[in-house]
Amino acid sequence: MKLQLLQKLILSGIFVLYAMAAMAQDATQTVKGKVTNANTGEPLDSVLVRFEGVKKGVLTSADGTFQIVKKGDTNVLVFSLDSFDEKRLEITDFNQEVNISLSSDIRFNQYGQIVERKELTSEARNGFITWESKDKKYRLWMDNRIYLDGAHYFDNYDYNKTPDENALEGRVDVPDQLLKLRRMRFAIKAIVGDGWYGEIDFDFDGNEVDIKDAYIRKILGNWGQIRVGQFRMPQGMEQNTTSRYLKFIERASVAEFNPNRRLGIGYSMWGKSYELGIALHTEEVRHVLDFTNNDPDPNYFKGEIPGAKPMLGVSTRGAYYFVNETGRLLMLGAGYSGRTPGLYKYPDNRIKYDPKDETNVSELEWTVAKVNDVKWANNFNVEAAATYGPLRVSGEYYYNVLKRNEQLDPVKYGGFYVETAFLLTGESHAWNYKEAEFTQIRSKGKAGALEATARYSYINLNDYDTNQTFGAKDQYTVGLNYYATGNIKFMLNYSYVNHDRYSNGAGDYAQYIDIYAPAGEGGFDYGFIAWRCEIDF
Repeated sequence: MKLQLLQKLILSGIFVLYAMAAMAQDATQTVKGKVTNANTGEPLDSVLVRFEGVKKGVLTSADGTFQIVKKGDTNVLVFSLDSFDEKRLEITDFNQEVNISLSSDIRFNQYGQIVERKELTSEARNGFITWESKDKKYRLWMDNRIYLDGAHYFDNYDYNKTPDENALEGRVDVPDQLLKLRRMRFAIKAIVGDGWYGEIDFDFDGNEVDIKDAYIRKILGNWGQIRVGQFRMPQGMEQNTTSRYLKFIERASVAEFNPNRRLGIGYSMWGKSYELGIALHTEEVRHVLDFTNNDPDPNYFKGEIPGAKPMLGVSTRGAYYFVNETGRLLMLGAGYSGRTPGLYKYPDNRIKYDPKDETNVSELEWTVAKVNDVKWANNFNVEAAATYGPLRVSGEYYYNVLKRNEQLDPVKYGGFYVETAFLLTGESHAWNYKEAEFTQIRSKGKAGALEATARYSYINLNDYDTNQTFGAKDQYTVGLNYYATGNIKFMLNYSYVNHDRYSNGAGDYAQYIDIYAPAGEGGFDYGFIAWRCEIDF
């Protein structure tokens, strides 16, 4: 018995010693290996080798070798060295030596200069592809749009008669289109560190490249921002609202008075209760289609028009928010812009206003003003907007004064619009106080958002005192918008246009008006239904 007991004790001791040895061996698992340069094959000295999750490690020797005892709960080794990409390797066999190579993280541009690198992560933000650095100082994103428009016009043309017979009766054919590529925009926007921002925006309407926005912006912290390049000049609420957030397919006719996009330099500042902006500008970037039939005159750019000078102008806008809360807004604003006519365009110092009938499917223009001998164009406006939950009401009034040569009296035009929108599905209207514009509608549910709209607009290009009469028109529009998602929108408008007899396309359609509307009667009136399919991405 004593012998058997002794044998059991000896065997138990041997087992315990073996287990302790095994545990000690596991506790001191060691990895050996060598680190080399992936580009040259040479050993790398002073590479930090550590287990993931552990701050301390070992450094490789001059010949690139290392030996490290396992620490922590992971088998993943991390290799780090300045100017090289960090690398991770999972160890599956501690008895096998590790041979690993590191690639240099130094990159060169096409001129052989070392460039700073920032790792960017990519994601879709509300359907817009975005790349951004971890510190959020660098960001690049796409902002593209496709608008497919169509319209049917209820004109007075009689298709049972010949074109000559229709002409004799003053009947006009306003051509329909099932679908037209109204806009195909491609934009790239970027934040490149320390408040610097750049944007380029192209439109490919008509299979031609048209530069829209192209500017540099510097954010000045609480002091606002400065922009240099081509951008929207600061005047007009609707004019400064991007087209994808408009309530109607086209802007009201009075937007024609605004300077729109111009090359210039501008400053703006904002707060929760206000926005202020001012800009100095010259011409806009010329579009190739602008030079059709030498209108405007391309010889300006060749220096062949005596005395020609580029346009010079100033534009301002200010808005104050009496109420600016989620779902509630009360805003009042005003603006002024003034400019020379830009002698590159016409040799007779002409200002031209040619607002379409709030449709771009048809190219016909009835209310067209051409005023010669202009020295300075003044444009004043006031604007107001109010929202309460799903209801929105807004409008603008414009007063335009064309100062001519001293022996000629100034020409005065004007107009306004009032519009309302109601979100039938209960959403509220969002306001961007930094830009003083309405922004994206976000639907409450997966079914999307539905909106009913109505607008009355009026523009008067008649100045009877100076005999500069080019027409006036009232326009009534109702619409329905369906926001399928934050990126998909469908729009349907019905509009009726009431022209006076002076609205004859600056004489282009005078023969039709004289026949169709005898003296003392109104001009060519018609209605149309228009539709749009839109995607923003």
